[in-house]
Amino acid sequence: MLRETVKGSVYMSLSWFFVKLFSFIYMAFLARSLGPKGLGILSIVLSLTPWFVMFSSLSLQTISTHFISRFRAQKKDLGPLLKSITIIIFLSGLAASLLHFFLAPFIARFIFHDASLTRYFQIASLLIFLSVFYYGFIGVLRGFKRFRDYALLDVIKEASVVALGFFFVVLLDLSIFGALLALILSYTVLFFFNPAKGVRILKSRALPLKPIIYSSLWFTLVGFILSLITNMDRFILGFLQSKETVGLYAGAMSIFHVGTFFSSSVKNSMLPILSEHFAHTPSLQNPIFVRYINKIMSYSILVAGFFMFFVIGFRNELILLFFGKHYQGTETYTVLLLFALTFFSTYLFAHTLIISLNRLKSATLMCFFAFILSSVCIYFLTRLFGASGTAYGFILSFLLLNAGYYGFILRDLPFHWTRQFFLISLTLGIAYLLTTISGSLFFRIIVVGFSSLLYLFFLWMGNYLEKRELEVIFKRFFFR
Repeated sequence: MLRETVKGSVYMSLSWFFVKLFSFIYMAFLARSLGPKGLGILSIVLSLTPWFVMFSSLSLQTISTHFISRFRAQKKDLGPLLKSITIIIFLSGLAASLLHFFLAPFIARFIFHDASLTRYFQIASLLIFLSVFYYGFIGVLRGFKRFRDYALLDVIKEASVVALGFFFVVLLDLSIFGALLALILSYTVLFFFNPAKGVRILKSRALPLKPIIYSSLWFTLVGFILSLITNMDRFILGFLQSKETVGLYAGAMSIFHVGTFFSSSVKNSMLPILSEHFAHTPSLQNPIFVRYINKIMSYSILVAGFFMFFVIGFRNELILLFFGKHYQGTETYTVLLLFALTFFSTYLFAHTLIISLNRLKSATLMCFFAFILSSVCIYFLTRLFGASGTAYGFILSFLLLNAGYYGFILRDLPFHWTRQFFLISLTLGIAYLLTTISGSLFFRIIVVGFSSLLYLFFLWMGNYLEKRELEVIFKRFFFR
């Protein structure tokens, strides 16, 4: 189970790295082309789409993976299941897009205080339908554990965004409209992939719509609340601050998203494997399972740590290189958001376990309280400290989610808490020390290199990384 997840995570990590890299490149040239105000407008226009997507998709990205994994493990016919999924995502995505389109004037005028944004919000409505369809599509790929196809699809789509964005924004000078058009047209990549090879979907008659919708309700409720929590920072910042400030914050946030590549890939590769595992055995005390969850959590934290060390050490040069001199005031936001990476990684890990263990009902109330507390904190911190307060609130959101998940929902899981707490403390401690380092580029290269080697030494001493595991990864994926 650990090897299978590592295999999937390697493929997914490579793809997610390039996906996040392409996304970052796209954000970088948009930042230079549109300026802080233009980037702020684009960020505001896209700030509500994740909420509509999450609510309307009925969490079918996750549900598809979960059901397909179980159907395959139990050797059931997949045709009716896949046809049901297709019907649901088409109807729900269309309804959400229309709702967003007709609400656009109200959102632009009364929430973001600018009626001229209406047309951009209406254009973005099409993104909701396409996103719902896309997430359902890749959920099917994950259910079949076709990680290579999933990785290829993601990379091609994001590369298309960059190419189309350059064409529309830079060559045709279509500004924000061009950036939105690039996002919309990138979804045409779906026409070149078949998510379920060999499954006769159209001829299926018996449709298990009811169990899918019933199961999706808890997934959707929790997923929607989590979507509110993880996107509330930009919404509140757009409500309270200027478009320029939102643009600066969006630039820093794009760096944070690059750092999530490994934890996101682990989440995507874990779910089908755990769903199949628990379809055969519900035991949480299996030694293989215990080793599995502790190893995967450690991997997520340490990869986030290395990324944090690099970016914190060279943050000024990276911001100037990719975003330009107008964004040099974002160093504080960037560092603060990077500290959220560790807590984001452990949150994604816990959420995947909760889905696999079917504990979403018990997680609903906890997520709701976390949403209320984090929203209030982000609002008041933003009013007091501006975008820096928003970043502090963002960190607090994931601290609250982790406290709820591990303190109340996953208390019976056999985590090695002392080891994981030491790893988190070590990672954050070295990252904090690097924030105090200044001086020449050569000096900082030495300090970052030494800090990374010291980190590796502690990982080896604490047995977080074993030589045998690294040899298996390199031999299997790079030298075969």
